[in-house]
Amino acid sequence: MKSSALDIDRVSVFLRENLRNSSGPFSFSLFSSGGSNLTYLVEDSNGLIWVLRRPPTSKGLATAHDMSREWNILQQLQGIRAVPVPRVDVFCSDVSITGSEFYVMEYIPGVILRSRADAEKLSRQYASRCVHSLVETHVALHNIDINEVGLNSKKHVEPYVLRQLRRWKQQLDDGAVRDVPLLDELHSALLDSYVAVNRSDSIVHGDYRFDNVVLGPDCSVVSILDWELSTVGDPVADFVWSAQYWADNDDVMHWLPDAPTLATSFPSREEVLDLYKELSGIDSSDIDWLVVFSWWKQACISEGVYARRMKGIGAGNVSGSTDAIAKRVDGLAEVASDLAQQFL
Repeated sequence: MKSSALDIDRVSVFLRENLRNSSGPFSFSLFSSGGSNLTYLVEDSNGLIWVLRRPPTSKGLATAHDMSREWNILQQLQGIRAVPVPRVDVFCSDVSITGSEFYVMEYIPGVILRSRADAEKLSRQYASRCVHSLVETHVALHNIDINEVGLNSKKHVEPYVLRQLRRWKQQLDDGAVRDVPLLDELHSALLDSYVAVNRSDSIVHGDYRFDNVVLGPDCSVVSILDWELSTVGDPVADFVWSAQYWADNDDVMHWLPDAPTLATSFPSREEVLDLYKELSGIDSSDIDWLVVFSWWKQACISEGVYARRMKGIGAGNVSGSTDAIAKRVDGLAEVASDLAQQFL
């Protein structure tokens, strides 16, 4: 039997032969779909459960959805208590089985905060605990010595943010279906105002936020999920990017429509940035520049979604009409421009 993204019969044979302590037949339930990697809950005949990850079926960016990269970083992080990740069990590189590489990992039970309603259920004590744990765990990730975990080969000569500027400008140009002059102007302004800051590269998650971590009974982080964008790069850029998902009630625009951080018991984004600076001790003198860069990058990503929608290609897990996506791009670019006038 074959679903739209998974050849269940052939995957089941692979799991019976390669997944330790498992017993077929297996059932598969899709957790999430869209532009992100597809995530399935896998249950065997004894009630044991795992998680299977594979790329989406729609064509995305050339460097996105690299399952081996995600698998390798998770392997390197095994056993580091301060940075909890799922145990990884088996990797399949044979694309003939279900059309892509995939891997299977441990299922981690717990709470994932996805909305304001989820967060409002927490007491102030638990809200404070999960905020501190989220930031502490991110700092711990950035403090890992990439040489000690065998990731020094992933280090680049070109600074991370300059690579990002080049990459997203190229994606913007290559996929263009309309002119967005403000994004071009912002790109030039960011390049012209860039000043290198002397700090060491670290592992960056690339999409670290509440809905990509699992919280335990005491509201501390017990697992970090969704490593598809992880690489070696700039730790402060990684945190500033994450912080823009931290919605405040007085924001002009939110990156998430119903962010858990809007709950009344949660601190402001500025307080969270201050906490990161205090705990990390890293030179963060370029935070203002990185905030502008983050909004420009988010606008470029959204413009890519708009372009793929206009071309009839899968537009990922972004909902809304084509016009609404275009207006979102314009709004993101306008916020980035306002911030640039203030900070650059």
